[in-house]
Amino acid sequence: MPRSPLDPARTLTGNIALEMAYATGRHREALFASGALLLLINLAVTQAARRAAGGRAAP
Repeated sequence: MPRSPLDPARTLTGNIALEMAYATGRHREALFASGALLLLINLAVTQAARRAAGGRAAP
């Protein structure tokens, strides 16, 4: 766990990419859960952006 905001850390995407090759059991399940969490965050941000744009399509 980083002690300071300036300490290096991995993103969820980078963590999944680096660890999936050797993950087994619960570790693999946790990585899939991380991927599902990223998908849900992406869907929520996309919906919020569409609502903020008033349903207008981007050019």
